[in-house]
Amino acid sequence: IEVMANSKKICKHLHLPLQSGSSEILKVMNRRYDKGKYLALVDKIKKAIPDIGLTTDIIVGFPEETDEDFLDTINLCKEVKFSKIHAFPFSLRKGTKAENLKQVNDKVKTLRMNTLLELDKELEEEYKLKFVGEEFDVIIETYHELYQVGHTSNYLEVNILHNENLVGNMVKIKITKYENNKLYGELIN
Repeated sequence: IEVMANSKKICKHLHLPLQSGSSEILKVMNRRYDKGKYLALVDKIKKAIPDIGLTTDIIVGFPEETDEDFLDTINLCKEVKFSKIHAFPFSLRKGTKAENLKQVNDKVKTLRMNTLLELDKELEEEYKLKFVGEEFDVIIETYHELYQVGHTSNYLEVNILHNENLVGNMVKIKITKYENNKLYGELIN
């Protein structure tokens, strides 16, 4: 973590799969960590790199997941303040240990997915908004009509109004606004 924090060559983004915010469900999933270990790692990372882009994967409706287990996941996501949550409903695979466990109703899974996706939207917006007005180096990756699109070191996608193709170049930008879940910026000369 310290190497990442002190390097100008390593992006300030980590994808740290959570799977569930419930220690009980993590145990059922046969994970080697619990909620406490996960939060301790996140705390260590955020102390070293305060503005890190921290993304995760969550499985919704894993067998035996109760309303309380799901609430643990929601609360952990709020505490960590992920910059992006990749959520997936549990899908049964024949021949696995999970096949013999109590399954979560599809309707409940759908409701929980929708709740988590709404939270993801809120957390993502909160994360992006705190960078409006900030300057970044951005690697331009694509060119779409009026906009160049690239990513900052902490994995923020930024749209830059510019009519010259700058794909492959590193440019200095200032993020000027957040609109419709997108960040916009302008080149700094």
